[in-house]
Amino acid sequence: MVSGGHNKKPTAILKMEGTFDPKVHGDRVDELVVGDKPNRPASLQGRAREAWDRIVKATPAGVYGVQDTDLLVMYCRTYEKYDAAYKSDNLAAQTRYAEVIIRLAGKLGLGPIERARMTCKPKPKKDSFENFSKKAR
Repeated sequence: MVSGGHNKKPTAILKMEGTFDPKVHGDRVDELVVGDKPNRPASLQGRAREAWDRIVKATPAGVYGVQDTDLLVMYCRTYEKYDAAYKSDNLAAQTRYAEVIIRLAGKLGLGPIERARMTCKPKPKKDSFENFSKKAR
């Protein structure tokens, strides 16, 4: 049964928000390909590389996976072009690249509205007695 809007949230985000329900979301395949944070391609240099490092460092593990590399690269390269247009006072190019950045940022969950929808559940605290009993064995 399909429910909700046309923009499905990734399983990793549902789990972080605490809204994942195996009965409703159990047949999803998006989580099967999600791994640790994606590796930065060697071809990214300069401002694009800085953007990649900033985004991936600030994002919790599991949100982006290997399958998101191309979208992240597009965002970072567009950001680099925007920065160059800004430095050269090319307002038309700035506007064009800003529009693309805003669209890609929404898809990547980088905008303030998308970020506000993402809340991470705190990690459960380890029981000190559990640690003590493991050492005693």
